[in-house]
Amino acid sequence: MNLPFPLPNLPGRSDAPVWRDPFFVVGGERLRVLDYGAEPTGWTDELTSIHEDVDDEHHFTNVASREHALRGVVRWAPTSNPLILDVGCSSGYMLKLLRERMPTAVVAGADCVTGPLEHLAATMPGVPLFRLGEVSPAG
Repeated sequence: MNLPFPLPNLPGRSDAPVWRDPFFVVGGERLRVLDYGAEPTGWTDELTSIHEDVDDEHHFTNVASREHALRGVVRWAPTSNPLILDVGCSSGYMLKLLRERMPTAVVAGADCVTGPLEHLAATMPGVPLFRLGEVSPAG
């Protein structure tokens, strides 16, 4: 799978990243997660772990929320193979569901916390993953 758009250069790098499933390639270096140098947000790997211990993949409210979101994506997707970016993908529960239910979609994930992205890269090859930070409006 190729991504249907060019990727911006990483900070401090002159070579454009290219997705070569299951890696990004930047200047000959293979990267599982494309890290755009997110600033600290207050959310940590430890908070993710605590959250998942209490509120896991199978908790009824999480299942209902993902199913509701998926119905909207299926309804409004302009094609049978849309590009879907799960912003705040954390542990990848929605990514997993999207891949199962929309196998022809190009599915990618983004988050601001490194640990879950590294885990996803190891357990969900074939999903482009990005580490991004918060964006504040110019003021």
